[in-house]
Parts: sequence; structure tokens; C-alpha cells
Amino acid sequence: MINRHLRSVPGALMAGAIVAIASANGGCSAASTATNALNNAEQATSSCDEFTSGADAVGMLSIDGDTKAFVTASANLVAIAKSAETDVYGACKHICGDLKIADTWTAKENGADVDDAVTEACHQASVKISGTLTADAGCNLVISGGHCTVDTTVQAMCESTCSANTMCTPPDVTTSCTPGEITGGCSGTCMANATCEGTVDAKADCTGKCMADCTGMCDSTPCQGTFCKGQCQGKCTGDCKLMADATASCGANVDCKGGCSVAYTAPKCETKTTPPSCKVSTTCQASCTSTVECKSVCTKPSVSLECNATVSADVQAVITTVKANLPSIILLVQSQGNLILDAATQVGDTADAVSKDVTSLGGKAISCAAAAVKADVSTAVSLKVTVNASASVSGSCGGPSMAM
Repeated sequence: MINRHLRSVPGALMAGAIVAIASANGGCSAASTATNALNNAEQATSSCDEFTSGADAVGMLSIDGDTKAFVTASANLVAIAKSAETDVYGACKHICGDLKIADTWTAKENGADVDDAVTEACHQASVKISGTLTADAGCNLVISGGHCTVDTTVQAMCESTCSANTMCTPPDVTTSCTPGEITGGCSGTCMANATCEGTVDAKADCTGKCMADCTGMCDSTPCQGTFCKGQCQGKCTGDCKLMADATASCGANVDCKGGCSVAYTAPKCETKTTPPSCKVSTTCQASCTSTVECKSVCTKPSVSLECNATVSADVQAVITTVKANLPSIILLVQSQGNLILDAATQVGDTADAVSKDVTSLGGKAISCAAAAVKADVSTAVSLKVTVNASASVSGSCGGPSMAM
């Protein structure tokens, strides 16, 4: 879907812009028209160093608000997709190193383009894991947490820059977000059946089902940082689903999701929110939605491979490397990937609109929009590679997949 939107746009944008600029002033003298066309065409085909420098540099451009929002969204998309690719590639290489797999991926790197290398490293990791985890090992992948939250104020600020004299007020997250997806600090008690979202760095106070490592009591047995299939009473390094008859204080720096006895502190949303009501174009709103999704704040999940009590040395090596390296992969497959994919779709829709409205753009706007669209194309390709590579490794452990 992303490629369908983006593949043919750069040429159309550049060619259409130059032709449109050359013919726009048909009533002027031929000499004047030709001079203007040549000048604008030269600007249109020049580079846009600001785009290469990133979203902050794009923000300094003196171009129309809608185009700036699109170019900014594209710069943010390129940055987050590259970051995800770097994380996944690093995770797959570490897995391969831990499992003593011969390096067949480095030779496939081509400067900054590492798509083939990512595919190779993750394929080798996937094959090795699948071959090692036989049915006799009796292993199950346990995933806890892995959340991405979006900030409604980012979209409001973005849309405020699209058109002159437009003021946008961020929507109340408690009304723009699905109730069950609201999370935040809870100075009261986290309600029954709600979830305390612990992490390795900020363990949750738990009285319920810990989906990660539990330290304290597992049912009636002491446990020290191990997975608990029963009820955990103690500290949890991931999500703790509270029991139906229990409420709890989640602990310092631990968010509560699903209900707090008092108003949330700094509430956030773990899904898409309703955009603010601003009088801006649909293309600008789409660009701003993409920026919000690219700038979401994510925490990696806790991941462990729970196997039979006695396993071989090879299986133990897989267990160890999965716990250390799979969180980056699972985050993309399970949470962050959906946001990035939607951001890419939003950018693709906007690129179509920009390419059809080139007559209203100045030379700098055209050159930067063209640079953005060109980058969007390669980013879409790399994103597909990263998601599929992640899905193959996740699937080899029995985890989720979202192959494109």
C-alpha cells in the first residue's frame, strides 16, 4: 500500500512542477515566461539540504505551511524507520554472534543501504533458532509490555503551523483515546482488572498475573526474578494484571492502565487518538498525524523463552540471547511497527496531493517536496525489509508476526 502511493510520485512532482511553472503565465511575454520557467525549474531541481539535516532544519524553511508539514512528516518518517532498522539489525547480529553463526551479512552491506544485510542476518538468526527449538524443548515465548504512547499536543502544535492564524487546542486525552488504552501516573490505586505497567528499570508492585519476571511470592512459593505461571505477589518487571478482587498502588514511576481511583497524572494514549478540530487542509492533518505517530514514545517489552526444566546447551543459548535481544524486534512487530506503517500511509496520501498541486508551490517548496517524496520511496522499501526480517525472527521463537 505504501509503495502504491509513493512509487510514481517523485517524477510526476518534478516533471509536473516544471511544466506547470513554464505554462502558468500564458498571458505574459514569451521572453518573460521562458525566463521565469527556467529560474523556477532550476530552483525546483536543486537540492534541499534542510531535508537531509532532519525535521528541525525543515522547520526553519520559509515555505507554505502545508508543504512544510509534509516535508517535516517525511523527515520524521525517515528518521524513525532508520532507527528501527538499526535496532533490528543490531539485534539480529547479536543473536547470530551468541549462537556462533558465521558472518554472511556484512558483505551484503552497501554503504548506508543495509537492507540486504538486515535480511541476511535476521534470516540466519531465524533459521538457527527454528532448528534449535525442537518440540522436545517445550518452549513458549512470554512477552510483557512493549508500549508506545502518542502525545495529542504534538498534532495540535503541528496543525497550528499549517495555515496562518490557525489556533488548535489539543483534545482531552481522556475523551480522544479509547478508555481502555489510557495510561499514566496514578497517585491513588490502580483498579481491579487494570494493569500496572512495570519495566526492568521500574518494577511494578504486583498482586496478580505478572507477564514477566516476578520477585517475591509465586502462589505460595518464593521466587527470585523468574517467570511465574500463577499469581505474583511482589515485584514484576513487566505488565501486572491485577486480580478481579484487588486494587494496588503500582509503585514509583510505574503507570497504571485501565482505571485509576483518581485522575491520572500526565495521561497518555496507547493507540491512535482523535485529531484536534482545526480549520486546516486534510493533507496537512494527514502530515501531522504521521508526525505524531513517528514521534511516539515507546518502551521495549520484557521477553523470555520459558522451556522445560532441563534443556541442552544450545537451547539455553537461545533462551539467553532471546531475553537480551528480542525486545527490539518484538517492539517493532507488536507495537511500534503499526504506528510507523500508518505514518507511512499518511505521508503517501499527502504526497499524492502535493504532486497534484505543484502550481501553487515556490521553487524551494518544490525541491524540498521532491526530496521528501524520493526519500519516502526508499524508506517504504527499507521499512518493508525491516518488518519482514523482524517477523521472521519473532516467528521462529513462536512470537507474533506482521509480515508485509
